[in-house]
Amino acid sequence: MENAQLYSSANAMQKRDAADIIAEFSSRLDWRAEELVLDVGSGSGDVTHDLVLPTTVKNAKAAGKTSGGGNKNNRNSNSNVSVVGVDVSDQMVDHSWKKFGGAPRTLSFAQLDIAKEIPSTK
Repeated sequence: MENAQLYSSANAMQKRDAADIIAEFSSRLDWRAEELVLDVGSGSGDVTHDLVLPTTVKNAKAAGKTSGGGNKNNRNSNSNVSVVGVDVSDQMVDHSWKKFGGAPRTLSFAQLDIAKEIPSTK
């Protein structure tokens, strides 16, 4: 789907399924310092921002893998875990940046087609 606004208002099933999976498996995830979590097919970014990011931060803090202190209003201020939402659609990525661009610096979005070769970061 290319219409990010429509997708964002009609993805309740995806949000529910993601919440169920996260609830079932998040206790098994072991986030390490400087971990990069990739949310493939992030669509409008709602699940990435509302479910994946808070879960990674919570798990990292519970494991004692974040620095101390920080602002309680910025739930991600202490985390070394970064979350990147990727989607094949430029429109979805643009929508995600516009909607969540003011989120903590450890959340970002990028266009990526996983069916094609992933460019090297070196």
